[in-house]
Amino acid sequence: MPTATFSAAAAPAPDNEPTWDALYPLLRSFVSYLVRTFPVASWRGQEADIVEDIVQDSLRKILERVHKAECGEAEPIRSLKQLSTTVAYNCYRDLRRRDRKLLRMDSSAEYRAPLREHSVQLLDAVTEQVYQEKLFSVLAQEIARFPARQRLALLIDLANRMHFGAQATPLQKAFQDAGIELNHYQQPLPLDARERNRHISILSHAYKRVAHLDPVQPYVRFIS
Repeated sequence: MPTATFSAAAAPAPDNEPTWDALYPLLRSFVSYLVRTFPVASWRGQEADIVEDIVQDSLRKILERVHKAECGEAEPIRSLKQLSTTVAYNCYRDLRRRDRKLLRMDSSAEYRAPLREHSVQLLDAVTEQVYQEKLFSVLAQEIARFPARQRLALLIDLANRMHFGAQATPLQKAFQDAGIELNHYQQPLPLDARERNRHISILSHAYKRVAHLDPVQPYVRFIS
Protein backbone atom coordinates (compact mmCIF):
# COMPACT_ATOMS: atom_id res chain seq x y z
CA MET A 1 0.00 0.00 0.00
CA PRO A 2 2.02 3.02 -1.19
CA THR A 3 1.84 6.18 0.87
CA ALA A 4 0.61 8.13 -2.14
CA THR A 5 -2.83 6.53 -1.74
CA PHE A 6 -3.38 8.44 1.52
CA SER A 7 -5.00 11.83 1.44
CA ALA A 8 -3.33 14.59 3.41
CA ALA A 9 -6.80 15.79 4.39
CA ALA A 10 -7.58 12.45 5.99
CA ALA A 11 -5.73 13.29 9.18
CA PRO A 12 -5.25 16.21 11.55
CA ALA A 13 -2.51 18.56 10.41
CA PRO A 14 -1.19 20.72 13.24
CA ASP A 15 2.24 22.23 12.71
CA ASN A 16 3.96 19.43 14.63
CA GLU A 17 2.08 16.62 12.91
CA PRO A 18 3.62 14.65 10.01
CA THR A 19 2.11 14.48 6.53
CA TRP A 20 1.34 11.03 5.17
CA ASP A 21 4.50 11.15 3.07
CA ALA A 22 6.57 11.94 6.17
CA LEU A 23 4.76 9.35 8.30
CA TYR A 24 5.91 6.34 6.27
CA PRO A 25 9.70 6.75 6.84
CA LEU A 26 9.12 7.60 10.50
CA LEU A 27 7.04 4.47 11.02
CA ARG A 28 9.56 2.38 9.12
CA SER A 29 12.38 3.63 11.33
CA PHE A 30 10.39 2.87 14.48
CA VAL A 31 9.35 -0.62 13.35
CA SER A 32 12.90 -1.39 12.13
CA TYR A 33 14.20 -0.58 15.60
CA LEU A 34 11.66 -2.93 17.21
CA VAL A 35 12.31 -5.80 14.78
CA ARG A 36 16.08 -5.42 15.05
CA THR A 37 16.12 -5.15 18.85
CA PHE A 38 13.43 -7.68 19.80
CA PRO A 39 13.23 -10.21 16.96
CA VAL A 40 11.82 -13.72 16.59
CA ALA A 41 14.11 -16.54 15.47
CA SER A 42 11.93 -17.27 12.42
CA TRP A 43 12.42 -13.67 11.19
CA ARG A 44 16.16 -14.11 10.70
CA GLY A 45 17.16 -13.23 7.15
CA GLN A 46 13.83 -11.65 6.27
CA GLU A 47 13.79 -8.69 8.65
CA ALA A 48 13.21 -6.18 5.83
CA ASP A 49 10.08 -8.03 4.68
CA ILE A 50 8.81 -8.26 8.27
CA VAL A 51 9.31 -4.53 8.76
CA GLU A 52 7.48 -3.74 5.51
CA ASP A 53 4.56 -6.02 6.43
CA ILE A 54 4.18 -4.38 9.83
CA VAL A 55 4.40 -0.86 8.41
CA GLN A 56 1.82 -1.56 5.69
CA ASP A 57 -0.54 -3.22 8.18
CA SER A 58 -0.09 -0.24 10.49
CA LEU A 59 -0.81 2.29 7.74
CA ARG A 60 -3.96 0.41 6.77
CA LYS A 61 -5.24 0.41 10.36
CA ILE A 62 -4.29 4.07 10.86
CA LEU A 63 -6.22 5.07 7.73
CA GLU A 64 -9.25 3.05 8.89
CA ARG A 65 -9.11 4.81 12.28
CA VAL A 66 -8.84 8.23 10.61
CA HIS A 67 -11.81 7.42 8.38
CA LYS A 68 -13.92 6.40 11.38
CA ALA A 69 -13.03 9.66 13.12
CA GLU A 70 -14.05 11.64 10.05
CA CYS A 71 -17.40 9.82 9.91
CA GLY A 72 -18.06 10.37 13.59
CA GLU A 73 -17.77 6.66 14.35
CA ALA A 74 -14.76 7.17 16.67
CA GLU A 75 -13.32 9.90 18.84
CA PRO A 76 -11.38 12.67 17.06
CA ILE A 77 -7.65 12.01 16.69
CA ARG A 78 -5.67 14.32 18.94
CA SER A 79 -2.26 13.32 17.58
CA LEU A 80 -1.50 11.41 14.42
CA LYS A 81 1.99 10.69 15.76
CA GLN A 82 0.70 9.15 18.96
CA LEU A 83 -1.95 7.14 17.13
CA SER A 84 0.64 5.89 14.63
CA THR A 85 3.20 4.73 17.18
CA THR A 86 0.50 2.95 19.19
CA VAL A 87 -0.88 1.16 16.14
CA ALA A 88 2.59 0.23 14.85
CA TYR A 89 3.72 -1.12 18.21
CA ASN A 90 0.53 -3.17 18.57
CA CYS A 91 0.96 -4.62 15.06
CA TYR A 92 4.57 -5.53 15.82
CA ARG A 93 3.63 -7.06 19.17
CA ASP A 94 0.75 -9.12 17.71
CA LEU A 95 2.92 -10.48 14.88
CA ARG A 96 5.74 -11.28 17.28
CA ARG A 97 3.41 -13.15 19.63
CA ARG A 98 1.81 -15.06 16.75
CA ASP A 99 5.11 -16.09 15.18
CA ARG A 100 6.58 -17.14 18.51
CA LYS A 101 3.49 -19.24 19.20
CA LEU A 102 3.75 -20.88 15.77
CA LEU A 103 7.44 -21.54 16.36
CA ARG A 104 6.66 -23.41 19.56
CA MET A 105 3.81 -25.36 17.92
CA ASP A 106 6.05 -26.41 15.03
CA SER A 107 8.69 -27.82 17.35
CA SER A 108 8.49 -31.55 17.95
CA ALA A 109 7.73 -32.92 21.42
CA GLU A 110 11.24 -34.37 21.64
CA TYR A 111 12.82 -31.05 20.71
CA ARG A 112 10.75 -29.06 23.15
CA ALA A 113 12.45 -30.27 26.32
CA PRO A 114 10.91 -28.93 29.55
CA LEU A 115 13.83 -26.61 30.25
CA ARG A 116 13.76 -25.15 26.77
CA GLU A 117 9.98 -24.66 26.86
CA HIS A 118 10.27 -22.90 30.18
CA SER A 119 12.99 -20.66 28.78
CA VAL A 120 10.85 -19.69 25.79
CA GLN A 121 7.90 -18.84 28.02
CA LEU A 122 10.12 -16.84 30.33
CA LEU A 123 11.57 -14.91 27.38
CA ASP A 124 8.06 -14.23 26.14
CA ALA A 125 7.12 -12.63 29.45
CA VAL A 126 10.35 -10.70 29.95
CA THR A 127 10.53 -9.21 26.46
CA GLU A 128 7.44 -7.10 27.09
CA GLN A 129 9.39 -5.29 29.82
CA VAL A 130 12.76 -4.94 28.10
CA TYR A 131 11.80 -2.06 25.81
CA GLN A 132 10.50 -0.08 28.78
CA GLU A 133 13.41 -0.96 31.07
CA LYS A 134 15.99 0.17 28.51
CA LEU A 135 14.25 3.53 28.33
CA PHE A 136 14.20 3.76 32.14
CA SER A 137 17.94 3.16 32.26
CA VAL A 138 18.62 5.89 29.69
CA LEU A 139 16.35 8.35 31.49
CA ALA A 140 17.85 7.69 34.92
CA GLN A 141 21.42 8.18 33.71
CA GLU A 142 20.50 11.41 31.93
CA ILE A 143 18.39 12.85 34.77
CA ALA A 144 21.26 12.23 37.18
CA ARG A 145 23.24 14.82 35.15
CA PHE A 146 20.51 17.47 35.06
CA PRO A 147 21.09 20.92 36.62
CA ALA A 148 20.51 20.69 40.38
CA ARG A 149 17.15 22.45 40.62
CA GLN A 150 15.61 20.65 37.64
CA ARG A 151 16.94 17.31 38.86
CA LEU A 152 15.52 17.88 42.34
CA ALA A 153 12.09 18.97 41.08
CA LEU A 154 11.88 15.98 38.74
CA LEU A 155 12.97 13.45 41.37
CA ILE A 156 10.47 14.84 43.91
CA ASP A 157 7.68 14.58 41.33
CA LEU A 158 8.60 11.01 40.40
CA ALA A 159 8.99 9.92 44.03
CA ASN A 160 5.65 11.44 45.06
CA ARG A 161 3.90 9.41 42.35
CA MET A 162 5.38 6.10 43.49
CA HIS A 163 4.73 3.37 45.99
CA PHE A 164 7.89 1.98 47.57
CA GLY A 165 7.61 -1.67 48.49
CA ALA A 166 10.07 -4.33 49.58
CA GLN A 167 11.18 -4.90 45.97
CA ALA A 168 12.21 -2.01 43.73
CA THR A 169 10.25 -1.46 40.54
CA PRO A 170 12.16 -1.37 37.22
CA LEU A 171 12.11 2.44 37.26
CA GLN A 172 13.30 2.60 40.88
CA LYS A 173 16.08 0.12 40.11
CA ALA A 174 17.18 2.16 37.08
CA PHE A 175 17.64 5.17 39.33
CA GLN A 176 19.44 3.07 41.94
CA ASP A 177 21.89 2.01 39.22
CA ALA A 178 22.41 5.72 38.53
CA GLY A 179 23.16 6.33 42.22
CA ILE A 180 19.75 7.78 43.13
CA GLU A 181 17.37 6.43 45.79
CA LEU A 182 14.02 7.83 44.77
CA ASN A 183 12.40 7.17 48.15
CA HIS A 184 14.72 9.80 49.65
CA TYR A 185 12.95 12.43 47.53
CA GLN A 186 9.38 11.69 48.61
CA GLN A 187 8.12 14.87 50.29
CA PRO A 188 5.18 17.30 50.29
CA LEU A 189 5.24 20.27 47.95
CA PRO A 190 5.85 23.75 49.39
CA LEU A 191 2.82 25.26 51.15
CA ASP A 192 3.74 28.76 50.07
CA ALA A 193 1.99 29.54 46.78
CA ARG A 194 5.00 31.34 45.33
CA GLU A 195 7.36 28.49 46.15
CA ARG A 196 4.90 25.92 44.81
CA ASN A 197 4.53 27.82 41.52
CA ARG A 198 8.31 28.06 41.24
CA HIS A 199 8.57 24.28 41.76
CA ILE A 200 5.93 23.67 39.06
CA SER A 201 7.74 25.95 36.63
CA ILE A 202 11.09 24.25 37.20
CA LEU A 203 9.42 20.85 36.88
CA SER A 204 7.88 21.84 33.56
CA HIS A 205 11.30 22.83 32.20
CA ALA A 206 12.75 19.55 33.51
CA TYR A 207 10.18 17.44 31.66
CA LYS A 208 10.78 19.44 28.47
CA ARG A 209 14.47 18.74 28.91
CA VAL A 210 13.70 15.01 29.17
CA ALA A 211 11.66 15.12 25.97
CA HIS A 212 14.57 16.66 24.05
CA LEU A 213 17.34 14.34 25.26
CA ASP A 214 19.27 12.93 22.30
CA PRO A 215 19.54 9.37 23.72
CA VAL A 216 15.79 9.32 24.30
CA GLN A 217 14.77 10.29 20.77
CA PRO A 218 14.69 6.72 19.36
CA TYR A 219 12.06 5.93 22.00
CA VAL A 220 9.90 9.05 22.00
CA ARG A 221 10.09 10.50 18.49
CA PHE A 222 6.60 9.20 17.65
CA ILE A 223 4.93 10.08 20.96
CA SER A 224 5.92 13.69 21.49
